[in-house]
Amino acid sequence: MFIGLLGYSTQVIVLLLATAFSIYYSNRIKTRDVLLLFLLIFLVLISLSVFRLYVLGVEGNPIISRIDLTMSILDILIQNYAGYFNGVIHTSIFSSWKLIPGPSSGPRTIIANSIGVGGVTITPTIFGAVVMDYGILGLIPYFGTLGMVMGFCYGVAKSVKGVCL
Repeated sequence: MFIGLLGYSTQVIVLLLATAFSIYYSNRIKTRDVLLLFLLIFLVLISLSVFRLYVLGVEGNPIISRIDLTMSILDILIQNYAGYFNGVIHTSIFSSWKLIPGPSSGPRTIIANSIGVGGVTITPTIFGAVVMDYGILGLIPYFGTLGMVMGFCYGVAKSVKGVCL
């Protein structure tokens, strides 16, 4: 539930897959259904990648080109913006919804504008926003805290025999 607040579609897909695994391990769906879900997600991702390359008129492998683009953006961000934003990226998650004062743009728009791209949003992997806000060393406490929260939630769910939080 909390991972969706990071503002990236990849985490939503991961959340859906985790839900599918949870349902699978509680014996509510069969292995075939989980495999069909994987296949469906893979086909959707490939289709969107091929469509994007077709619309842009670019030739090449759709999977490799997406990976190259994402990693080159992450490389630019690490080299030029590590620790530069001091929390603005993460607070923009809430300020873009007008829940708190701050920038009205979302995190992906701020990332795109910071590297000189307008009119689109850019996802620099799950690490990019953390590196931009807190630097490379900020990854350790950020994901350490995330791991502790997830471990706590797992412990609670296990103690109440699978009730979701």
